[in-house]
Amino acid sequence: MYDKLHLYDEIRKDWLREGLKQAEYMVAAGLALISRAAMEGGVSPTEAYAVSDVFYQRLEKCKTQKEMYQLSSEIQRTYVKMVQERKKEKKNRSAY
Repeated sequence: MYDKLHLYDEIRKDWLREGLKQAEYMVAAGLALISRAAMEGGVSPTEAYAVSDVFYQRLEKCKTQKEMYQLSSEIQRTYVKMVQERKKEKKNRSAY
């Protein structure tokens, strides 16, 4: 019985690890896509890459899927705000 429980526990740990890694890959892929979309929206490549580097470092420190998905939401809000600010700046410059 103990052997079966131990085996189940090991399998469960593998599933959790795989789930964490899959979530990390998903957030990283989303970060790459949204940073490129932000550049198309007017954010400078230097700024977009600098922000993505910080987010990649924070992603590596996440310990749970929940933390990763919360970070993903923060990533989206950050880049959307950056694009909105660039568009507003561009509009203000063209008004003069």
